[in-house]
Amino acid sequence: MSDLSPVTEQGSLVDGGAFGAPGQQVWAIQFPADNRPRTFYRISITPPVGIPPNTTLELRNDSVLISGAPSATTREFEPYHKVSIPPGTRLYLVWLTGAGTNPPVATLFTELEGLI
Repeated sequence: MSDLSPVTEQGSLVDGGAFGAPGQQVWAIQFPADNRPRTFYRISITPPVGIPPNTTLELRNDSVLISGAPSATTREFEPYHKVSIPPGTRLYLVWLTGAGTNPPVATLFTELEGLI
């Protein structure tokens, strides 16, 4: 029997100013912290309409990059390896641009660690 339990987490659009250069507008979706250890394995995305495809798209915590996406216009990606997320860690999906219309939407797929 697996020791992982799947969880789907819907993100919320937040002010992404902390992730861009000073004065730069960026799109950012926040996934709330969980007090349990979990593993990120997939993300489903509806990106902003009209965003340049060469824009950087990152999954990060408050201070460091966790995983990059193949394109800012991607609709789904999986990291090369599952990524452990420590308890209490907020995650953000960040497009390093404010271009485009229609705010993005994203769902993070994680597994809670250590549950039977």
